Amino acid sequence: MIAFISIAALLLIYVALVMRCSETFRTFAAGEYLLGDTPLQTLADTDIIVAAKNEEQNVDQLAQSINGQTHPKSRLIFVDDHSTDNTASRISSQLRPESMVISSTGHGKKDALRDGIAQSRGKYILSTDADCFPRSRWAELMVGAAMQTDADMVMAPVIIEPIDRGSLFQRLQMAESFAMITITGGTCLQGSPVMCNGGNIGYRASFLIQNTDGLNSRYASGDDMFMMEAASKQKRKFAYVRHPDAVIRTSCVPTLGRLMNQRARWVSKTGGYTSWYILFFAFAILLGNVASIAALILACIGVVQWWLALPLLLMKFLADYQSVMASSTFYGEKISLWDVIVLEAVYPYYVLASVAKSMVGGFVWK
Repeated sequence: MIAFISIAALLLIYVALVMRCSETFRTFAAGEYLLGDTPLQTLADTDIIVAAKNEEQNVDQLAQSINGQTHPKSRLIFVDDHSTDNTASRISSQLRPESMVISSTGHGKKDALRDGIAQSRGKYILSTDADCFPRSRWAELMVGAAMQTDADMVMAPVIIEPIDRGSLFQRLQMAESFAMITITGGTCLQGSPVMCNGGNIGYRASFLIQNTDGLNSRYASGDDMFMMEAASKQKRKFAYVRHPDAVIRTSCVPTLGRLMNQRARWVSKTGGYTSWYILFFAFAILLGNVASIAALILACIGVVQWWLALPLLLMKFLADYQSVMASSTFYGEKISLWDVIVLEAVYPYYVLASVAKSMVGGFVWK
């Protein structure tokens, strides 16, 4: 019974955290929707940094997205991280004159980002990935929001879109992305962000330049999270832009192997966090999923009665369902109840597999 009480406590903490994020995301002041609507002529100079390696298949669409930005004083700094394909030459031929393509002097995304930051001359720096494609008002809205709120760091969503909407595997990735969007937006709007996405993020340039050591080169990924942690420690101001035109979309990962590799890479950087709240939130989510597995096992083997286990599992499902619906509804995407049910059934095991894979170092970087 002591074990079950512990499981119940973990699940209740999980439910409380997730539901609070969903409620914050859904009910935040209506004015937040307009955040970023700023006269174009007043926008500050802005550099958009993209660090990429072997992205030849994506740079055409990326160039089109960046060239079409409505922000009149934005330019792209594209940093090629030793590509072995035609990435650099292909994008060089398509950019506006004020943009630039440079070669990384180091290795890996973080060294490439540092090279891009060193070339920056704008007051704000936005960052995205070569396989992420912003709408035309993206830079305008992100910089406008930063200026309106005097924020040092501004965040907005990355929606993972299925290549084939008939694929359950791909739809589940989209549903998961909305759950992460709700957590990211909810905690940021609460003033204590625990998650962000480097595919859609912006900084006051002075903050970023002063804190490049915060990128933490010990870990292959996590430039966004480590900078967020640095901003939190310095009590910097955050802004979250919920405007639909600030969204960036990217395609889902096509295979389970690549998905697990990506998630293991994400999990691996947890050891570099020093913020107690980020660690608390991360472990609460992990242990909440572990507790759901434990509750199910204990009920199946008869250690606890189903009437005790089922209400807890139902509460977790409702919390997860609300987290998916809060952001998917706002952004006009339809996620079916069936997709969330399947995601709920497999997600705890997927989380544990990602943690296990990260612990044995079973992932690769480009």
